[in-house]
Amino acid sequence: MKITISHIPPGGYHFEFTENPEFFPVLADMIKHNEIGFASHVAGEISAVVMSDDLVEIKGRVSVTLSCECGRCLEPFQEQLKRTFMLNFVKIPDGKNPLSDDSFSDDDEGNEITDKDITTEFFNGDIIELQSAVQEQILLNLPPRPLCSEKCKGLCPVCGSNLNLSSCNCEPVKGHPAFAVLKGLKT
Repeated sequence: MKITISHIPPGGYHFEFTENPEFFPVLADMIKHNEIGFASHVAGEISAVVMSDDLVEIKGRVSVTLSCECGRCLEPFQEQLKRTFMLNFVKIPDGKNPLSDDSFSDDDEGNEITDKDITTEFFNGDIIELQSAVQEQILLNLPPRPLCSEKCKGLCPVCGSNLNLSSCNCEPVKGHPAFAVLKGLKT
């Protein structure tokens, strides 16, 4: 997914894409290690507008269907991930490193990351590579603990039954099991 800046017309350039999740290196590695699954291709659209000689504004939308395992009941389910984003690609002169700028010195304390920092990417030459930017949007929006439903009851901590499918007759566990040995101590 590359955009050649010199080919962007004055009104901007728009395209749609569909890619296999394994096209993105980090997602491919996560699939390989069974950290995540995908039930669809990554689809989206990108609009690029040249704002000045050294600034290109990219607006995009990305969507993919995730194959997840519920963090409470361990049942498989699918979840739709949709994200819109806007990034400013700033051209840097050849041989320059934007992070070596004096404004990023280690002596500063209390620097805060701003919205501008999060939405700014750098490029040089005439081509902007969007593969890592799209991959980043997916990674930043993965659910930290996927749930099949907010009302999921999870598993019984005693017998392991899925409490969404049936109830069990187990005694509720009182207290944390790590402290069970302390109950036998006398004061």
